[in-house]
Amino acid sequence: PSAQAKAADSKAATPPSDDGNTDKKSKFKKGKLRSETKLELEPSLQRKSDGKFRPYIRSRDKVMFVFSVMNVLMLSFFTAGFSWLLPYYYTAVVLPLLFARYWTYGRNKYTYFLLDFCYWGNFALLLYLWLPTFE
Repeated sequence: PSAQAKAADSKAATPPSDDGNTDKKSKFKKGKLRSETKLELEPSLQRKSDGKFRPYIRSRDKVMFVFSVMNVLMLSFFTAGFSWLLPYYYTAVVLPLLFARYWTYGRNKYTYFLLDFCYWGNFALLLYLWLPTFE
């Protein structure tokens, strides 16, 4: 093949420059598309006035963290010192959480997620704790 044929083949093999791909590539290289995708995937990021994303922590997250740490401390306290109170504590904690999850999932039409093993395991443990045993 001649040099002109090779040049024609190389021009045909390269895509045209104004098909929209270069704009997307330049956005991706500059980080615009990446930051937009980051915002869509991570709702806990907040855009500041300088255009940068900074994470923020909601008050609900802080309250739930405190309750979770207190739950671990109380659970270890009851397990170590007052094991006879453990079923009462477990029931007092798990029943409201299960009902809240049922209400939340029912409202959002996610009730099939309640078929997960963790919910059945908690429910089975409640039955085991409170139903009389037959020998």
